[in-house]
Amino acid sequence: MTETNQVLLVDDDGLIRRMVGDMVSEAGFVPVVTASAKEAIGCLASLEPIAAFIDLYMPDTSGDECCKIMKSNEELSHVPVVVMTAAAEGEVQRAFLSGADDFLPKPVNAYQMLSKLKAIRDGHRRTSKPVHRDTPIKRILIADDEGFFRTLVGNLLERAGYEVVHAETGLGALRTLVQGRPKMDMCMLSTMLSGMDGVELFRKIRTHPDLAKLPIFVISRSEETAGALEQLYEMGIFEFINKSSLNLEALLRQVNAQFHQGRSDRTLPRARFYRVCDFREAGSVNWLSGFIYNLSTGGVGLRTLTALAAGTPVDIRFGLTRALVCETSARVAWANEFNPRDTSSFPYGMGVQFSETSDQRQEWIEGYLETALER
Repeated sequence: MTETNQVLLVDDDGLIRRMVGDMVSEAGFVPVVTASAKEAIGCLASLEPIAAFIDLYMPDTSGDECCKIMKSNEELSHVPVVVMTAAAEGEVQRAFLSGADDFLPKPVNAYQMLSKLKAIRDGHRRTSKPVHRDTPIKRILIADDEGFFRTLVGNLLERAGYEVVHAETGLGALRTLVQGRPKMDMCMLSTMLSGMDGVELFRKIRTHPDLAKLPIFVISRSEETAGALEQLYEMGIFEFINKSSLNLEALLRQVNAQFHQGRSDRTLPRARFYRVCDFREAGSVNWLSGFIYNLSTGGVGLRTLTALAAGTPVDIRFGLTRALVCETSARVAWANEFNPRDTSSFPYGMGVQFSETSDQRQEWIEGYLETALER
């Protein structure tokens, strides 16, 4: 990993480029300013910045597509990407699904911007703790014809200490599994691989004597037919990855649970929930920012580069609806601080557990979860 002092800024608004560029300079970094995603992608051919701040809406290519391009490149995938735009729910969802590491609402708040840059600098100064393995590294096959998905999930698993092997076709996946060179401990297979029907591929795997008990995660989309999924259930396959609403944290917990039975934490039912969020250590004057990706009656999952330490009392606020804001006391239940050298720190963010909420807000959350979990 090459360390630089350059920060990539991508925004088609000249005033914002100058303003944010001044903030970057003030923090001791060198701004590399571009006016479009196309221009930024051209710069990335020779640039490996320490971070990228990208506007979501631009005339040529959107910010989330630019983020996907970075995250699907092996040499750039570790670079933290912060998406900048207004705080609408759909925009937060686009940022999350593109693999963004953080969200900076516009108009840009100087304290929030500088806090993210400080977290990035501090993260690069940290050193990872030595990893002592009691068991051999586990090997996982990812078979999907979409390069961005393979790279995004592959990077997640590699940072968590797994070895990843890739396949683009059904035949390639089947040959890798059957030949056992190398031997897989788990596989993630798309139902839509080219050259082979997904159900037939799973049937061949399950009827092979050496693969009958291999843990399999099915990569699917929301539009998959009920008939195909029913056939997979009959084969004893129960783990599914929905590409339409990928949740990296939940996916990593599922994978870890397969290899560390009994260690998975009990959690409240959670539903996808995309909102910009402000939070601060209790008693602090200044608010930090990030974005929520799931919600339970007890708290939220939050993606941010400025995670606070586990156990920290916090104030948190976010919109439940346009008219109803949840502002409450809470506590950090878990935290992954930005540390590009520590495989266990990715994805960056924290889980926040509510200390209290009003009856009205709690009633709304319960109603939302009931509807969302029935879908």
